[in-house]
Amino acid sequence: MEADGWICTDPDCIQYVKVLGPRKFYFKEDRISDPMTGKTEVYGCEINLDDYTLEKTIEECSAFYPAEEITKWWNDESELALIAECIFEMSN
Repeated sequence: MEADGWICTDPDCIQYVKVLGPRKFYFKEDRISDPMTGKTEVYGCEINLDDYTLEKTIEECSAFYPAEEITKWWNDESELALIAECIFEMSN
């Protein structure tokens, strides 16, 4: 964890999360902006899980985890940061 509250979630793409609330997260990571030169830029996005239904969450996260597992996490709120990370990774 960095001193300012950022937690590294993926060192390969320099991805970090900051917890803003029980169901609200801010993610940032380096993304390639120019494939020809390899230039990267920081991309950031706030994910508020209150803006998502279970169905929309399953749709966003199904590339990473089975629906049954996502449903369990959603209902028992055990892996909300991981759910938010999946949504972030599917965002542009």
